[in-house]
Amino acid sequence: QKSKRRRPLTTTTTATATKRAQLHASPTSLTMAHSLPKDDDSHYDSDDEMDPDIATGGSPQQVTDEDDSSDAYSHFEDDEHIDSDVETGGGEEEKERDELKEIHKLAERETRRVRLWKGILLVILLATAAVVTVGTYRILTDVEEDDFQSAYNLFSGSIQDSIEEHYQHLTQVFRTVSISITGAAAAQGENFPFVTLKDFEVLGESARTGTGIELVGWAPYVTREQSVLWGNYSAHNQDWIELSRSTVASSPSANYNPSNYLPEEVPAVLYSVSSKVPNGFLPVFLQTPENSDFIPTIYNPLHQMSPPPFSNVVLNIDLNYLEPAYIRQQAMVELNHIVFSSVEDAREYVGSVYNAEDHEKFHEGLLDWDKTKFDSFNSPHTTVLSPIYKVINDDTSEIVGLVQALVAFDAYVVDLLPEGVNDITVVLENTCGRKFTYNLLGQEAYFVGEGDFHEVEYNGMVAPVTFYDQEYEEQARQLGEKDVCVYEFKIYPTKSFEDNYKSNLPMILSIVVGCTFVFMAIAFFMYDWFVQSRNKKVVNAAAQSSAIVSSMFPSQIRDQLMARHQEQHKEGAKIGVSASPSDPIGRTSHVVGDEPRSHTIADFYPHTTIMFSDIVGFTAWSSVREPAQVFELLESVYATYDRIAKKRRIFKVETVGDSYVAVCGLPEPRRDHAIAMARFARECMVGMRAVVKKLELTLGPETSDLCMRFGLHSGPVTAGVLRGDRARFQLFGDTMNTASRMESTGKANRIQVSQDTADLLKAANKGQWLTPREEMVSVKGKGMMVTYWLSGSSRIGGSSVMGSSLDGDSSFGGASSDGSVGNDGIVVAVPATDENGNAITNMQVVNPVGKTLAERQAKIESMVKWNVNAMVPIIQKILVYQAPEQESSSSRSSDLSSHGVNNGGTVLDEVKEVISLPEATIPNQDWRKVELKPEVTAQLHDLINTIALLYRDNFFHNFEHASHVAMAVMKLTARVVNPKIKDQSIAKNTVNSHEMLHGFTYGITSDPLLQFACVFSAIIHDLDHPGVSNATLIQENSKLADVYKRSVAEQNSFDIAWNVFMDDRFTVLRETICRDDYELKRFRQIMVNMVMATDILDKDLNGFRNKRWGRAFGPEADLEEAQKDKVDRKATIVIEHMIQAADVAHTMQHWHV
Repeated sequence: QKSKRRRPLTTTTTATATKRAQLHASPTSLTMAHSLPKDDDSHYDSDDEMDPDIATGGSPQQVTDEDDSSDAYSHFEDDEHIDSDVETGGGEEEKERDELKEIHKLAERETRRVRLWKGILLVILLATAAVVTVGTYRILTDVEEDDFQSAYNLFSGSIQDSIEEHYQHLTQVFRTVSISITGAAAAQGENFPFVTLKDFEVLGESARTGTGIELVGWAPYVTREQSVLWGNYSAHNQDWIELSRSTVASSPSANYNPSNYLPEEVPAVLYSVSSKVPNGFLPVFLQTPENSDFIPTIYNPLHQMSPPPFSNVVLNIDLNYLEPAYIRQQAMVELNHIVFSSVEDAREYVGSVYNAEDHEKFHEGLLDWDKTKFDSFNSPHTTVLSPIYKVINDDTSEIVGLVQALVAFDAYVVDLLPEGVNDITVVLENTCGRKFTYNLLGQEAYFVGEGDFHEVEYNGMVAPVTFYDQEYEEQARQLGEKDVCVYEFKIYPTKSFEDNYKSNLPMILSIVVGCTFVFMAIAFFMYDWFVQSRNKKVVNAAAQSSAIVSSMFPSQIRDQLMARHQEQHKEGAKIGVSASPSDPIGRTSHVVGDEPRSHTIADFYPHTTIMFSDIVGFTAWSSVREPAQVFELLESVYATYDRIAKKRRIFKVETVGDSYVAVCGLPEPRRDHAIAMARFARECMVGMRAVVKKLELTLGPETSDLCMRFGLHSGPVTAGVLRGDRARFQLFGDTMNTASRMESTGKANRIQVSQDTADLLKAANKGQWLTPREEMVSVKGKGMMVTYWLSGSSRIGGSSVMGSSLDGDSSFGGASSDGSVGNDGIVVAVPATDENGNAITNMQVVNPVGKTLAERQAKIESMVKWNVNAMVPIIQKILVYQAPEQESSSSRSSDLSSHGVNNGGTVLDEVKEVISLPEATIPNQDWRKVELKPEVTAQLHDLINTIALLYRDNFFHNFEHASHVAMAVMKLTARVVNPKIKDQSIAKNTVNSHEMLHGFTYGITSDPLLQFACVFSAIIHDLDHPGVSNATLIQENSKLADVYKRSVAEQNSFDIAWNVFMDDRFTVLRETICRDDYELKRFRQIMVNMVMATDILDKDLNGFRNKRWGRAFGPEADLEEAQKDKVDRKATIVIEHMIQAADVAHTMQHWHV
C-alpha cells in the first residue's frame, strides 16, 4: 500500500460518482451534506483506497494469536502515511500550537529592540574593554621592551668599545716590540740579522702583561748564505737566556721552578725540521730537495722569546720549516701589517716553552672554568705576526724580521660588564670558518664551547665588532688561502638578560583594567538578569496559564477565552481595575452578585462520535499493586492513547479512573468522525495490548491479561466551558450517556458501536467493519437497543489484525482462532480440519483453564521471568548481609546436600514454635552494587521454571495463583522491612537506623535469607496440588493421604520442592544463598513453617498457633523467657501470617477462572 498514491481531488470517475450518489441517498448523509462545508466531498472517495481486500471481495489477511500486538500496531503507523490526507478532509493537517513558544515569541517581539540596544552596548563595552586592556598591555610591554633595548645597546656598545681598545692595545704592543728591536740594533751598531737584546725578557714581560699574549718572540730574516754565520753568532750571544731566567725568577707573578730549565746550549747551526732524515733535524745549509719537506727562500730562525724556553733546542729553529708558516709570513710581508693565523692548538708548546700547569694558571686568571666542561686548551688561541722594519717608524723600509706571539682570546671577554649585569653572549668567529661562544656574567665570563650557541630569536639584535684595522680588513679577508684570518666578535642578548627587564606588571595592570570592565559588565548584566528574571516569571505565568487552558480546551475555545480575557483587561483598565493574569478563563469574573454574566462559552455540535473505554479487570488487578505501579500502568496506557489521538486528530475529553473519554467532530466539524473514531478505538485496543505485555515483567502476573472495553456512539452534543473552580471543557447530552452505556454493556477486547454509528460507517461504505451483536442490549433510559461489534478481522486504518490476536483470547471472552464464539463469549474448542475433513493435530490445544498450550507456555514463561527478577535483589541482599569470615569447607562439602525429607518423620513434624533469627547486622556495602555470578541467575531461572512445570493445570491451585501469593508476600515484606523513619537524625545514622529497624521488625529486616525463604515458600506452597481439599484426599484414601495423614497437599508440595531445590543442578545457587549447614537448616525450617501455615483448616495446627499467639501477645506470656526468644516467636508469627494473608486474599479476589 505504500506504493499507492492518493488520487487528485479534481479527478472524478464513474465509481466515485456512483459512491457519491449512494452517499446522498441516505437520509443521514443528506443531513450531513447540508450542514457541513462542501470542501470535504472527497473524503469517502479517496478513503476506499484503504481496503483493497474488501473492495475486491477477497478475505482479509489474518495474523495468528501468537503475533506480537506491537507488530500489528505498527501496521497502523505505516498506514497513517497513506490516509492522513483522507482523514483531514483533503487539506493539510493543522499542527498543534505550542502555547509556551507563542508566549515567548510575543515577548521576543516586544523586547527585540531592547535586546538590540543591549547587544550594541555589549559590543561597545567589550570592544572598549578589549582596546583599553590590550592597549595598556602593549604600552607597558613596549616600555619594558624599550628598557631592554636601551640596556642592551648600552652594554653591547660598551663591549664593542672594550674589544676595540684591546685590539688597539695589542697592535701597539707589537709595534713597541718591533721598534725596540730596531732601536737596539741602531744603538748597539749591529746590523740585521745579527742583533740581540740582552734584556728581552723585560720587553717580553711588558708585552705579555694585559694583552692575552702567552708567548712572544722574534726571528730575523736569514739567507742561506748567512746561515752558518748566524749559527755561530747565536751560539756566542746566548747570555740573554740566563738573564731572562733570572728575571723570571725575580718576578713575583711567575711560577719559577729551576728544575724546568735544561742545561743545554743553543745550537750553533740554523736548522730546519724534516721528516726525511732520521732524527728529524737538518741544518739548513745541508738542505736539498731530496732530504727536506720544504725549502724556503729565506729563513726565520727563532732567536729570542719570552718567557725563556725550558730547552734551548727550540732556538735557532727555522719558523718556516712548514710551507703554511712560510706562506703566512709572506702574507704579512705582502700586507705590510699585523696578521692573525687560524686557531692554534696551544698543546704544541707544552713541555718546550711552558708546562700545562702554567697554561691552566694563566687561563684561570681570565675565565671561570667551574661553569664549563672544557679545559683551557679548548679555548681559542691564534698566532700573531708583526713585521720588524730596518728603520725606526718607517713602515716603508725593508722588513728584516718578524715578531710572533701566541694570543689567547679569553683575555678579551673579561671585565666587559659591570657587576650584576649577566647573560650576554659573545660569539668569536673568523673568516677561516671557526666559531667559539662565551657567556658574560658581569666582569667574569665562561667558555661555552666551540660553535655558535647564541639564542636564534635574537639574531636581529647582533652587535658585531671586528678585531682588526678597518683599513686592512678587506685585504686581510682576501688572504684566507694564505692561512690569514680576520676575527670578529658578535654580541647577542639572551632570554635571561631580557627577563631582567621584563615583569608581570603589564599583565597585572591589564588584568586590573580588564576586571574593571568585567565588573562593570557583570553589574550591568546582573541588573539585566534581574529584569529578565522578573519578565520571565510574568511570561512563564502567562505561558503556564495558556498551557493549562490549552490542555483542557480545544484551540478554538482557548482562543475565545483569551480574547475575552483581553477584553476584560481593557475594560478593567478603563475603570482602574486590572484582570488577573492567573485567571484567564474567568473563574472569578463570571458572576456579579447573584446574577451570572452573559459571557458563557458553549456551542452545539450536531455531528460527533464519542468513545468511552474502560480497563477490564483493573479493580482486582490494582488491589494487589503498589500505588506507583497502578499509576505506571495508567500513565503508559493513556500516553499511548494520547499519541494516537494526536495523530488521528481526536479530542481527549477526560480520564476518570481507568476510563478514557474522547470525541471526534468537535470543535472542528469532520464528516469522517465515525470512521476516524473507529480507527482510533481499534488502534487504542492494539496499543493497550502492546503496553500490558511490555509491562508484565515489571508490574507482575496478570498484567498482560488486562484489556479494554470500548463503546462508540454518534450524535449531537452540547459542549462548552463550565466555569468555576477547576473549570473544564465539558460535553453534555444524550450522546454522552449512550456512548457510556455502549461501553458498560460491551465485552472485554471488543468495540461496541450503536446503531447511529453503524449507520454512518455503512454510509461511508464501511459496513464490512461491522458484525451485528446476536442479542439486543438493554440500555438504561433507552430500552432494548441493536448494537454492533466493530470487527477485528477487517482492515481498519489499513492494518490487518486478526480477531484472535485481540478478541480471541479466551481469558477475555473473545473469539477463538477458528471463529467459534459462544453466547457468553467463552471459547468453544472446535477441532480444525483440512480440506478433506480430517482433523489437524497439534494445531491448537485447549487446557482445562481455557487457554491454548502456546498461551499457557507464554504465560508461565512471563511469570517465571517476573519471579526471577523479583528474587534476584533479595539474593544480592543476602550476600551483603553475610558475615565476612571464611566459611567452613567441611560443612559445605558434606552437609549441604544431606537435608532431604526428615528421617523417620514428616514435614509436619518439623514445625517449630519459634524460629531463631540472627542478631542485628549492618550490611558491608550497598546491595545494588553486588553483581551475581551468571550461574546463580541461570540456576534461579531454571529452578523457578522447573517448579512452574510441576504445577498442575487445575482451576485454582496453579502456578499463576502461586505467583500472585509470592507478589503479595513481597509486598507485605517490603512494608515490613522498609518502614518510614520519621526521626531524620536516626534515619541519617546508618548504625542507629539498622538497630531500630531490627527491633521494630523483630529481626526480619536484618535477615534477607528469611525474606528469600518467604517468597520461595509462596512460590512452592501449592506445588503438584491435586485441586481438591485435604479432607477429600483423605476420604478418597489416596496414596498421599497414606503417607502424610494430615496437611497432605502442603507436605507433598514441600517435599517435592525441597527435592528439586537440593538437586545438583542448583548447587551454585544453593551455596550462594546458604553458605553453611546452619543457614541451610534455618532456610528449611522457615519454609516448613510457612508452607504448613497455608493449611488453615487443620484443627491441631490452629490450636498450636493460637497457643503460640497467647504466649507472644496474650496474658499467657512467659515473663521469665529470654528476650530474644520472645522476639523470635513474634517474627515467626509475622511471617506465617504474611503467607496466610497473601494466600487467602488472592482466593477471595475476583479473578478469571
